[in-house]
This record gives sequence, C-alpha cells and structure tokens, in this order.
Amino acid sequence: MARIRGLLGSFFVASLAASVLLVATMSGTASASHKQTPILECVFKDTGTGKWNTLWGYDNTSGSVENIPIGTGNEFSPGAQSQGQPTAFQPGQHDNVFVVTWSGSGTLTWTLNGQSASATTSSTKCSQNPVPIVPGTGNWNLALPVVLVALMTLGLGLYSWRFGTGLFVPPRRHQDSPTPQQ
Repeated sequence: MARIRGLLGSFFVASLAASVLLVATMSGTASASHKQTPILECVFKDTGTGKWNTLWGYDNTSGSVENIPIGTGNEFSPGAQSQGQPTAFQPGQHDNVFVVTWSGSGTLTWTLNGQSASATTSSTKCSQNPVPIVPGTGNWNLALPVVLVALMTLGLGLYSWRFGTGLFVPPRRHQDSPTPQQ
C-alpha cells in the first residue's frame, strides 16, 4: 500500500511539472505572436517654440491588454526612452494617444516590441497643432477632485450648522432650551 502511495505521489508530481512546463511553453508562443505596432499620426512645427510636435498612436492586435514597461521593448530614440508613451496597451487601434515635442533634427523613433515608427520633418503634417499636455498647465485631472472635496466639505458644514449636528460647529441651542448658569 505504501508503495502504491509513493508511485501515485511521484506520478502526481511529474504530471504537475509537465503541466506547468506545457502552460509556460504555450503562453510564450501565444505572446510572441501578439503584435503591438507604434503609429506616427502626424508632425507639426510650432512656430512659437520652433520645435516639432509629433502625434502618436498604436495598434494592438493581441486581443488583450498588453503591459510593456519603458525600456528596450518600449522606447524612444534619440533622447530619453520615456516620452509619455503608454505602458498598458488596450486591444485594437488607438489614434491620437500622446504627443512628443522634439527638436526636428534627424529622426525621432518609437520602438515597441521590435516594431518601429519614425518621425521626420517631412512626415505627414498635422492640420493643426496637437498641443502637448504639459503637467501643471491646464491639467484638470487634479482640479476636479479638489473642487468636489471643497463642495462636499461646504455642504457638510452647512448641514451641520443648519441642523445642529455638531459635525463642524458646536451644536446650536434652540431658543426654548435653558441657558447654562455660571
């Protein structure tokens, strides 16, 4: 009986190891066939700054969200690898995703999983300036929550004052309640 248990245990361990190896091999093959392709939409020379704004998108034919961190699989060159490009790629084609400002000299290239798209000053021109989103200039992502918190605080304060709940102010005394004697 102990020998059968030992054989069954060994068989179970071997089966588990084979399953893990098979799954790892299959998932590696499936992800290798997934393609994320960078797309250069257009370029625009900003006459105010003398620099070029480039508008980028991507196509993800994998059918699932693919996460590709900034690095050799998701980088710009020349210059800094990170130029505001996404790291999570939704399935399908996505146009007008982000803007990169660039000097206009040479070629600006985005490489994504071995696929590249390049911008030059002679690339397709944008009909209007795709103004880059610069942190701190017109960014309403933070302003909306701050305004909502302020309005909620004001509302709770008014409710507290009106109904005397004592949330933000001491409870109101009603006219018919006796005043404390000193």
